[in-house]
Amino acid sequence: FVLSLSLLLSSSGLGYADPSSQNAPPTIRLLSATITPGQAESAALPQALLINGYAAGQAGYYILQFRGPIEQTWVDRLAALGITFLDYLPVYAFKVRMTPEQAALATGEADVNWVGIFQPAYKIAPEVSRTASKTQQLYRVRIERGADVAAVTAQITASGAWIIRGEDNFVVLAADATQLTAVANLLDVAWIEAFRLYEKHNEYGAGGIMGANVVNASGYNGSSQIAAVADTGFGTGVVA
Repeated sequence: FVLSLSLLLSSSGLGYADPSSQNAPPTIRLLSATITPGQAESAALPQALLINGYAAGQAGYYILQFRGPIEQTWVDRLAALGITFLDYLPVYAFKVRMTPEQAALATGEADVNWVGIFQPAYKIAPEVSRTASKTQQLYRVRIERGADVAAVTAQITASGAWIIRGEDNFVVLAADATQLTAVANLLDVAWIEAFRLYEKHNEYGAGGIMGANVVNASGYNGSSQIAAVADTGFGTGVVA
């Protein structure tokens, strides 16, 4: 009976883990897409927001995924080739700036699992993709660090989008759907999101947590100061 049960489980595929599934490349999760290297993405991308590659010698943007938990020596070895590491992308991946020649060298590294183009479609926040229309709307655009901000700003203006203001490597602009597609296709545009006006809801401290009640009772209300409380969200691992 035991032998028969073992044979039944083996033949049905329920009694063992498929080795190919154990070695499947981990998914890369972007805000605007999900990528399984070498297989498929979570949704078809618009053709107007896809590129095939870059010209020889042109520095462009790629996704580079390592084969497992990242070791500093892996990053250092690729950085020595002139590859610029920008943002971490889960899982085991980075957005990088490099030429096609450097991309070919990176692909041949034993520690690298996959290299792919960082498509213009990945630059657009999901809510923007859903709400872009024929009428101009306000957007906040981030220009990639290390890029020529003045040159990119000029390119944005040439697209027909109306720049309202700029600060550091951020630009607030008005654009319709066609203009927004043109902006997303600009090489050094890194991210596009809907513009939001932030509203202050609480100008007082958090009571007993920070001792603010005592300070407020003494006549101080922080009316001329701006403060922020940052919380990592990590606990000690002890169940309360």
